[in-house]
Amino acid sequence: MKNKTPAHRAALSTEDYHALTGFDGAWRDTWWNDEFLSMMARQWGLERVETVLDVGCGVGHWGQRLLSHMSTTTVLHGVDPEEAWVEGAHERAKALGQEERSEFQVGTAESLPWPDDSFDMVTCQTVLIHVADIRTVVEEMTRVLKPGGLFLAAEPNNFGSMAGGCIADPLSPWEQVSDLLELEYCCSRGKLAVGEGHQSGGHLVMDALRSCGWTDVKVHLNNQSARVIPPYTDLASKTMVDYLRTTHESGAAMVLGSTRENCLRYFLAGGGEEARFPVLWEQARARLAETIRAIDEGTHASAGGHIHYLTWGRKPAS
Repeated sequence: MKNKTPAHRAALSTEDYHALTGFDGAWRDTWWNDEFLSMMARQWGLERVETVLDVGCGVGHWGQRLLSHMSTTTVLHGVDPEEAWVEGAHERAKALGQEERSEFQVGTAESLPWPDDSFDMVTCQTVLIHVADIRTVVEEMTRVLKPGGLFLAAEPNNFGSMAGGCIADPLSPWEQVSDLLELEYCCSRGKLAVGEGHQSGGHLVMDALRSCGWTDVKVHLNNQSARVIPPYTDLASKTMVDYLRTTHESGAAMVLGSTRENCLRYFLAGGGEEARFPVLWEQARARLAETIRAIDEGTHASAGGHIHYLTWGRKPAS
């Protein structure tokens, strides 16, 4: 039997979660373009950062990618609730030659194990979409940030991305699109209702910072589009195509990256009617099957429709 991960991992098995997140490979590194990060690094002043904390670091992709744009003396700290990810972060740091200036430990975003005003920079990537309350975690991240320090959150709007993916040529009938949106929206509401996170939380980070008293908050968009292009040989396209096939073969659908059982749980918690779920689920499964068919024919191409926000600012002096 596959071991289950914590609830905020959407009730996936450990193996399925690895496949989804790309923790076992370099897929997450395709999310970012180094030319873009170099440009943003200058705007953020990363060369002046001496200590950085990556909250919910996983196996370290985000913090380690940023570290490559910082001073050679910058020290990266990472924290994650899952011991396996922390061990993986240590292994990746060693492979990247960052071992001497990296420290990773087990801990939660809601209760960071550092005193106030500890870091020059605090950051996270696709973490706030998995926490019960975004504002609580943002407050905790700002607590350990030094006055004048840099806050940076890289978080998606998954509902917006999903809606963008409904655009095709020719356009699908509204009845099909509305079914897909209804299912995604109800499941998103349910995930939030059961305390497992706001699936489109990237849209809310700016307001969370402002509610903490920040007046100067900026938002940029990641310049990568999560495109999928025939013949699907580049890493990003190949990984996504493999994931689509695996999802289809397992009987799941591309709704919150989850199983039928878990989507029904979310759907009901989000106010959906149980009798309505099979109809919506069938539409999601049919859409995935059509995508697989087009991939097999080599005709499926997607510009991505990916909405990934970079929300950032500097902690007020008081």
